Amino acid sequence: MPFNFILDEYPNEVIVDEEIFKVHADFKSILCILQYLNDDLFLDEEKVKGSLALFYGETIPRDTNNAYTEMLDFIHIYRDEKASKQSTSKKEPRLLDYEIDSGAIYSAFLEKYQIDLTEATMHWFKFNTLLENLSDEKPRLLQLMEIRGMEIDEQLDSKDKARLRKLKKEYSLEEKEEVFGSFADAFLFGAKAGGKQ
Repeated sequence: MPFNFILDEYPNEVIVDEEIFKVHADFKSILCILQYLNDDLFLDEEKVKGSLALFYGETIPRDTNNAYTEMLDFIHIYRDEKASKQSTSKKEPRLLDYEIDSGAIYSAFLEKYQIDLTEATMHWFKFNTLLENLSDEKPRLLQLMEIRGMEIDEQLDSKDKARLRKLKKEYSLEEKEEVFGSFADAFLFGAKAGGKQ
């Protein structure tokens, strides 16, 4: 059953091998984990160990494979990635990068919700719900995501095609490899789900 953002209590723990573990569920903690996982300065093994330490704190489950899977499922808000992958045959473009787009995310939240993300404490699930449901007045963040997701229509004239190609190249995230991937139909992330182990 999908998570109900109104009725369900936001989780601050996960179950790994039938044992309950407290986790750091604040959006800033999760953003730090994503930043760590995408940092090319670390080896894959270091990324796994480091991200688990950030997520679980001092009490990391013994079964690190299951612990890592549970962490990614939590970050994905337990959405069914397999179903969304089967529904789309072609690879979706990456639309959002939390680091590159951090200024646009900050200003969008401040403008639309009057939330200063530098001062806010907010559960990861709530942060994502607000991010997904920014209004249609198109703050810069949504404009960037729209450009990244646009297909170049062959019916456009050559000038418009060239302009769109230039914008897509300027704001593309495809060259930056990402170990954490898409959910919510590529609205928040862009590459394949999961991480390197």
